[in-house]
Order: sequence, then C-alpha cells, then structure tokens
Amino acid sequence: MASVTLLPPTDEAVVLRDPVPAYGAAAAVLRLARRLVRGSVPVLLHMDAAGLRLECLDGAPALPLELAHELCRAALYAEAPVTISNTRSELEAGAGLEEEPHAFAGVPVVGASARPIGALALLQPGARAWTVEEVGALTELAAALASELERDEAETEAERLAQDLAVANARYRRLLATCPLGIYFLEPTGRIVVENRALLEILGRDLGSVIGMDFRELIAPESMEIAVAAVRDALRGPQGPQPDLDIYVLRPSGERRLVRIARAPVLQGSRVVGLQGVVRDITEERVREMQMRRGERMASIAPLLSGICHELNNPLTSIQSFAELLLLDERPAADREALEIMQREAHRAAAIVSDLRVVARRSQEVGSSRGLVDLNEVVETAVREHRDALGAVGAHVDCDLTPDLPAAWAVRAQIAQVVGHLLSNAEQAVRDASAERRITLRTFRSEHGVALAVTDTGPGIGPEHHDRIFDPFWTTRQAGEGAGLGLSLVHSIVADHDGRIRLDSAPGLGATFTIDLPFAERAPVAEGECDGDSAASRGLRVLVVDDEAAIRVSLIRYLQRRGHRVAEASEGGAALRLLDEASERPAFDVIIADLRMPGLGGDALLERLRERNEGLEQRVVFITGDADGPDAAALLQDPSIPVIWKPFELAEVTQVAEAQAGLAG
Repeated sequence: MASVTLLPPTDEAVVLRDPVPAYGAAAAVLRLARRLVRGSVPVLLHMDAAGLRLECLDGAPALPLELAHELCRAALYAEAPVTISNTRSELEAGAGLEEEPHAFAGVPVVGASARPIGALALLQPGARAWTVEEVGALTELAAALASELERDEAETEAERLAQDLAVANARYRRLLATCPLGIYFLEPTGRIVVENRALLEILGRDLGSVIGMDFRELIAPESMEIAVAAVRDALRGPQGPQPDLDIYVLRPSGERRLVRIARAPVLQGSRVVGLQGVVRDITEERVREMQMRRGERMASIAPLLSGICHELNNPLTSIQSFAELLLLDERPAADREALEIMQREAHRAAAIVSDLRVVARRSQEVGSSRGLVDLNEVVETAVREHRDALGAVGAHVDCDLTPDLPAAWAVRAQIAQVVGHLLSNAEQAVRDASAERRITLRTFRSEHGVALAVTDTGPGIGPEHHDRIFDPFWTTRQAGEGAGLGLSLVHSIVADHDGRIRLDSAPGLGATFTIDLPFAERAPVAEGECDGDSAASRGLRVLVVDDEAAIRVSLIRYLQRRGHRVAEASEGGAALRLLDEASERPAFDVIIADLRMPGLGGDALLERLRERNEGLEQRVVFITGDADGPDAAALLQDPSIPVIWKPFELAEVTQVAEAQAGLAG
C-alpha cells in the first residue's frame, strides 16, 4: 500500500469540482465496484480533453467532493494502489478538509501505452481497513475500465473525425461546384478521377463524361508531346515551382481551346499517388493579347505604309489616266493591246495600293457606307466567282449556310473582299493537301453576332506562326505566290467593323478562319441620287487644282473631250488668283482640287472659298492620295463634299464633278 500526500491543483487541465453522472462502461464498472464493500461510494476521476472529470453513479449519496477529488488525483499519479483507513489521522494537517473521517481505496486506471487516464476509487464514511482481496478486485475493475475507456475514446475520436471529414467533404464539393477554375486529379496512369463544372465547360462536355478518361484523349495533337512530358515530369515527384503550361485541348465539336494549366504531384508519404491542378481557359485572353500586339505593330508601320501609298498614288493615277485617254481614240490593234495591258496592270497596282491603304488606315472610305449585309448571299456570290480557280486545283466546296441568318451591319464590298481573300487562302492551302482537297464555308449565329467559318484540308499552320499570320507582307507561301497582304487586309476590315477573327489550325490538320460580325442595329439610310445629265449637257467651267502636272494634263484633256472649258492651277493660292481675275460670278461651275499640295492646300482653299461667300464651297470635288492625313479625316465627316481617292478613273472624276455642278446649280 502507498501513503498519500495531497497535491496542489494542477495547471495542466481544468479541474471539474462537481461530480458528473457516469454512463456506459464507466457506469457498469462503478456498479460493480459498489458491490465490493457495502456502504461505499465508487467514484471515477477521468482524464479527458476537458480536464479531470469526477464521475459517480446516479443517486449516489452526498460526497465530500474536495476530499474525493484530491484523493483520486493522488491515486491517478501513484504507481500502486492507495488505501487510507482513516483520512483524519493519515492526511497531513492543515488541509482544510471535513472533520468526519473517511476510508479511501483508489487504484490508477492505466491505458495500453502506460498512460494514466484516470483513477477508480471507493470512498466510505468512517474508519475501516481494506483487505487485499478488495484492493485486488478494485485493481481488476480498473484494468477492465481502462480498456473500455480507451475504446470509448477511440469511438468518440472516430466519430469526431467522421464529422470533420463530412464537413471537409461538403466544403470540397462546394469548392468544386463554385470554383471558376477547372479542377482535375490524375491517377499515375493518366486517368482522370476528379472533374468540376468549370472544367466541363472548358472542355465542352457533360457531367461525368470526363471521369475515367485518359487525359491524352482531351489534348490537341499539336500540344500532345509537351503535355505528356509535363505530366511525366510531375509524377516523378516535387521538383520545385513549375511554370504554368499553355496547351490546346479539343472539344467534341473539334474546336480547340487554349488553356493554362497549373500542376503539382500528390504525395502519400514519399510516394507520388497522382497529379492535381487547375485549368483556366485563356483563348479569349490570348486573342486580345495578339490583337493588342498586332495593333502595336500596325501602329508602328502604318505611317510608312501610308507614305508609300501616297507616293505611289500620283504616278499610278497618271499612268492609268493617260492609258484611259489614249484608248479613247482609234489605235492599231497592237497599240491598243499594249495600252490595255498597261491599264490592266495599273489597275492591279492600284488594287494593291488600295489594300495597303486599308491596312494602314483601318477606317472606312468615303462612299463605303454601311448597310444590311446578307452574309449567306456574299458567300454564295464569292463561291460562284471563284468556281473556276477552285475547280482548277480540284477543290470540293461545301456550303453549310444557316437559313434566316440575321443581317450584318457592314460595308458589303469590304465583306465580299474578306470572303474572297479567305476563299483564295483556302484554295492555296488545299493545293498542298496530301489527301482530299475540301473547303467548307459555314455561317451561323455567334455570341457576338453573325459568323463565317472557312475550313480547308490543307497542311495547316504551326502554332509558332499564329501570332504573325495577320501581319502585312508576312506569308508562308513561296516567293511570287502572294504579297502577304490578304489576311492582313481581312483582319483590318473585320476590326473596322468591330468584329473579331481567329485561327484554329495545327500542322497536318488543316485550318479554320472564323470571323464574327455584329448584328445590324439600324437600317441603312437611303441616299439620294443626282442626275448629272443636265450639267453634262452643257459645257461646264471647270478649275483643276493639282501640284502634279501629269494629273492636271490628263484631267484637262478628258474634260475637254466632254465639252467642258477647263482652267488649271498648281496650288490653292494660284486658284484664288484665278477666281479674283474672273469677271463672272461664280467664276467656275465646279472646282476639282487635290487635298494635299505645297503652298495653300485643299483644306485651306476650302476655307477661303467659304469666306468669299459665293457658294463656291458647294462646287468643290476633292481628289487625294493621302488616306491618313487629318485633312482627309475632317472631310470624311462632311457628306456634301465628294472625295475621290487616287488612283482613279477619269470617267469617275468627271461624273462626280458633273453631278456636283448640277447639285450646286
């Protein structure tokens, strides 16, 4: 038997002073303990997460709580049973306990790991001796109680863990459901075992359709090698922070989406049991980045292109105009053929300059008014116009046109250019096709309006070229097969219409160019027509103002052949002097003036004419090769003043001039 000394209150746990009714295994053991000694009160001091808890049976007589608690604490930390026959004589004096003596027998309750988890005791009023049999029986009960208490604790801990796990699972499910990023988990075999709604939206698939798939089934061919290598490296274990991976995935429709993937190995101890990460769709983000970079590049070269166009326009106008003049007269067949070739080649060069101008300026020209455009009709017309060229390369063309497609708000001629260039690009691509040569044109409603997708079965375009495919003068064709302006022009026109264009292509898998155009939001405004016959039926007084002598001469000759009287000036100041010297008012029926001239330019001349208050500003027709100058931009805002772009045809200028004279008159 061990002697006992009262211990001070512990700071390691909260001491519960009031007894707690025992239940379960503890109550059963306490009932057995009460049978050991008649009149004794069994108690259990149980150490748990809440502290030291004193337990007793329901309906037990009143206890000296302070005494029971302190004696049980002593037994809990003792290495052998503690018995006290008379607490008054054996406890230290000055403890402040009750005067009535009690007999006490307590044994520690020790767990399987020799960890004290409580003390089982009998407390009886009065003094008495404890037999070896009683203490032995109490010790056996304590051993049985230790096993039960540990099992209860294990069950309680399991319940708590199960509850925590249920809460964690609920949070995890909410995270999967609400996270805007795609979440995935791969087994080491590459099989997908976790998906969420965002991932399914990115992949264009239904709920549950991705579970069990091999991730390789979702990767586009051009990204397969880099994706497989990244997964293989990650499954080798932690290797420090890894950069995000940008790859293309395939939707069931065949559409490619560019995604950015973060990845990390999942460890179980030191063993890699899988790969997890998040997926973000960056297709639209990459399109915006490419458009921004392309815009920056275009901004840097636009002034150069504009300057080239301006310098080429004047000589091209002269060549084209004099060829037109010479063809008005009878000529030998050989001379006429040469002149027609000259005129045709001048038109060809002028078309290239016009394309350059559109690329450089990226704005609509005068006379190119927007209206309701039937995209299906434009596609059908383009296919008819290209039938011979497509047949020559053995291309089969499929048109999948959505009926009742809403109209686009656009310049029809420019949209026809776009479709024509895309069709020509596809025709060039299928020439190199190793198998079937097929081109598909499909129209459909899109998120942004109406759309056209042109798909070819050509050799495709590598991802390293996607960022430059719309740049001017950049081409994958051989020298002499194209100037590299077609797709750049297409991009410029689509951007002018507040539309979008994108490329989906990979080596060996053909290419698809898709354009989105906005819906028509307003009806086109009907433009009035002017009959210039009345002006042309009489000889007009015409003033031609241009610093290019060749252009003046060609215009003067053509106008004179039409029966008009023509005066000329090389710049705006000379034109004003002619007006001052003229005896008639107004001095001229129409003034054809270049916009950009040394000395007094066309815009300044217009202001001077307005100051004269003779109505001459209503008789002006401007010709210009400067598409980007601020003067031209200002005139575009005034629909009452015609602007004709160089290079032009003499007949076109004359018709506009005669119409303007008729309006002014």
